Amino acid sequence: MDFARFRQDTTERYKRAMDFELHAFWRERPIRTGTVLYEAYSGRGMLCNPRALFEELQAAPDLGHLRHIWVLDDQEKINTARREYAGRPVEFVLYESKAYYRALATSQYLVNNATFPYQFSKRAGQTYVNTWHGTPLKAMGYDIPRGGPDTRNIIRNFVMADHLLSPSPFMSEVMYEKAYRLRGIYRGSLLESGQPRIDVSFDERSRARTRTALEDAGIAVGDRRIVLYAPTWRGSFYSPADQTAQLLEVVRQVQAELDPAEHVVLLKVHQAAYHHVAGTPGAAGLVVPNEIPANEVLGISDLLVTDYSSIFFDFLPLDRPIVYFTPDSAEYGGARGLYMTPDELPGPTVETPAELGRTVRETLAGQDPYAASRQAARDRFAPWDDGRASARVVDAVFRGKRSDLLRDISEDDRTSVLVYIGGLLRNGINSSAMNLLRNLDPDRFDVSVFYASPGNAQERELEAEIPGHVRLFPRVGGINGSKRYRSRRLATADGEHRRHEVVDHAAVRPIFEDEWARCFGSSRFDAIVDFSGYAALWPSILLAAPSGKKLIWLHNDLVADAERAVEGRRVHAANLRAVFSLYKYFDALVSVSGALAELNRENLSRFADVEKFVSAENLIDPQNIRLAGWGDTDRVIDRPLTVPAGQMTRGVAEVLDQLETLGGVEEVVRQAQVRKLLASSSSYDKTFVTVGRLSPEKNHDRLLRAFAQVRAKHNVRLVIVGGGPLMGTLVATASELGVSEHVVFTGMQPNPFSLMAAADCFVLSSDYEGQPMVFLEAKVLGLPIVSTRFGSVAGALEEDEGLVVDLSAEALAEGMSRFMAGEVPTRPFDPDVYNARALDQFLQVTGLERREGERRSDNV
Repeated sequence: MDFARFRQDTTERYKRAMDFELHAFWRERPIRTGTVLYEAYSGRGMLCNPRALFEELQAAPDLGHLRHIWVLDDQEKINTARREYAGRPVEFVLYESKAYYRALATSQYLVNNATFPYQFSKRAGQTYVNTWHGTPLKAMGYDIPRGGPDTRNIIRNFVMADHLLSPSPFMSEVMYEKAYRLRGIYRGSLLESGQPRIDVSFDERSRARTRTALEDAGIAVGDRRIVLYAPTWRGSFYSPADQTAQLLEVVRQVQAELDPAEHVVLLKVHQAAYHHVAGTPGAAGLVVPNEIPANEVLGISDLLVTDYSSIFFDFLPLDRPIVYFTPDSAEYGGARGLYMTPDELPGPTVETPAELGRTVRETLAGQDPYAASRQAARDRFAPWDDGRASARVVDAVFRGKRSDLLRDISEDDRTSVLVYIGGLLRNGINSSAMNLLRNLDPDRFDVSVFYASPGNAQERELEAEIPGHVRLFPRVGGINGSKRYRSRRLATADGEHRRHEVVDHAAVRPIFEDEWARCFGSSRFDAIVDFSGYAALWPSILLAAPSGKKLIWLHNDLVADAERAVEGRRVHAANLRAVFSLYKYFDALVSVSGALAELNRENLSRFADVEKFVSAENLIDPQNIRLAGWGDTDRVIDRPLTVPAGQMTRGVAEVLDQLETLGGVEEVVRQAQVRKLLASSSSYDKTFVTVGRLSPEKNHDRLLRAFAQVRAKHNVRLVIVGGGPLMGTLVATASELGVSEHVVFTGMQPNPFSLMAAADCFVLSSDYEGQPMVFLEAKVLGLPIVSTRFGSVAGALEEDEGLVVDLSAEALAEGMSRFMAGEVPTRPFDPDVYNARALDQFLQVTGLERREGERRSDNV
């Protein structure tokens, strides 16, 4: 053991635990009345809209009782600020320090132009003002291709805010309502006040101070006219590209076109990229320090050069010329997306430095044909930016004055549904959840999903499959509150399962109400669905919702699932017992078939009233099944698995050892040339196929023993699709039974349907199931079905379709032999009729009935 590393890890864990306890301690202390916390860009400076509101409050005689706390990300910045504000009621805290979390937990007013960290949760009695940081030109949120997951902490902050600031109806509609999908779920006030940070550009005293500040920073501006070049960042906001050399070269080329006695060209880089430029040789005298706010420099600038930065919206109220330098317009606009086309911009657009220099020179000389265009843009994007925006915000928030500029976006004609979709795993529950989401009409339903934020590539791939119209609430961070307290009170916390058998939700509800607010703010939903039903944390959070009908799905014979053991361990027992204890708090317990509902009602009625046990069948995606089954054979894997020659008669242990030497069981299986094997189907009379996780309840051992009996009489083979903990054991069992050459283990497959479509009969050997999705998929592909008689099989197969046999290898072998004799019945299956019925059932159990005049299936 590396004791030094162990000691370091232990020390770090202890420090994190103590920090957590300290944060929890302050969240339980009284809120400090009259304190205002300001944060801009995670503490990068006293900047932007928070700075403007701070200045307005400082100057207000009737608000002199307020104490102000600024968040800064560097101790040197704090030391400088303390000297500047010595003797005034202003404190400074280091970002993410103990003092920071104390201030965040106990300040009465919270002002931010971006987002607070994941752990932040607004307390009752706090007022949160999110000012944001400019009108967007670049696409935002869901308007960026696959941008939904990146909104996770932004939307979380927005729905917690009491006030969101907006400079115009354009920003309210385009960014807040649409790009971040706040319509219908945001319950605070949207204040169309103008942007406070722009006020300083109108202040004559500030203009003189700004010129002095530039001189003090070593930038000789004198009384020359200023051309400000202010581009946005490239790359990632959190890891922007270093373009210092290119930017400085643009400045020099533009300056070369102008009389240096009359004009000076300065560079103001985005605050996210400033660290690249600071201290760079050749930047002295050209780069505006980050500490001097952009809007102060805009106030003394005669012309602005920018690209896709929203800074031009801040310059519009001054009615001065703007030139757009966009050398990468096609690449940038195509990748990120823009809300305006180049011909809509209120100024000329150029693509080369030479063209830029010439255009700037001519514009400064008086050739400015864009005055009318700028006025129209100001009316659209900045109608309230007149130098009084800060005063309007202070009146509304701190003085409680009624404003005529409030916009209500809480109303939506659609019905709102929140669905916890379970873990991002390729399994039947996830498949069913995706099918449900695809079938909920976005014109009728405002659908949101809740899930753990992905931690690996496979989970991110599944997250990307969530339909695009769905709002995402990935859970980030964890439950606030003392871990010592929670360990005594909770069955589960932060995703770490406490092995208790009961959750007393009434006793711990305040903790989960806080967690609900941390995840969803003041959002409200008409229906709230736990579509997984396997872990106590998620339903505990959902049950804390202040409104909405609450339902939990039961996908299986859950008593049997609780007793199921894998390698001697009952993996679901503690979790499910905790979930069972929560059933009484739900409005409905929804099994995925009528037969399964009867089974769960009989086994679980001691946990909830019997009338709560209802059913709604899972939906399917027939188009994808058909396309993947019959039209896409290139997504299957490449090489057939057979146990190496000479190993067929060896024992289980020896075969497993041999597979390990080839790279491990799963790796060997993944390398199988299934497609080539299927191409040789003429060598077999029939192919049986099964799809499912290789775990005990599926009882593949029974299937292999039944197949060995059938193989002794018929020229058949078996394809087993799926991965799981029993892979190695089952491969070895096939070898021991002497059928390895005729059994293909494919491992987990992204497209199992092509393998199913190439087979002749689907066979299931499970001890228990819910409503097997694989039955529905087999029906879509027209496969006959042979199945064991698990408890809810009557809800999965009609009387005159398929063949159901007893739970033994001999009975299953007899059923497979009857298929060979042509004695397994099939019946036509219309997946569209089935889906209409299943959707009706979902709408009925959730209370979201179909509207009058819409198609309803006849068989519900």
